[in-house]
Amino acid sequence: MASYVLLPWFAKLGPWGVWAVLPFELLHGVTFAIQWSAVTTHAGRVAPDGFHASAHQLINTIYFGLARGFGAAVGGRIFDARGGQFMFAIGALQSLVTLALCGVGRSLFGREMLGRGVPAPASDH
Repeated sequence: MASYVLLPWFAKLGPWGVWAVLPFELLHGVTFAIQWSAVTTHAGRVAPDGFHASAHQLINTIYFGLARGFGAAVGGRIFDARGGQFMFAIGALQSLVTLALCGVGRSLFGREMLGRGVPAPASDH
């Protein structure tokens, strides 16, 4: 998202500057795939026996229903009032805050996953 904030600057570099958007789009595909697989794997680990499909459906409902609806309603108003560059700056800031909160949670709870105290798989490190 921070890259999209800088896209007008890239466009000033000349006709090839607008092609800078292509690596950003490829990066989005990779990062979304990593995030989605992590969320669904975690849901499968913490769901009680017999409720794995329900946990996955809950994730789908929140992501594809609630989050998209909220993003369209609130984000659309912000986009309309301030523009796309501002909206991507807000998204980048939100991502940084979320990353910091995840780091704090990881340091407070160690290697235990949140939820039911399900131990995380051992890493090779």
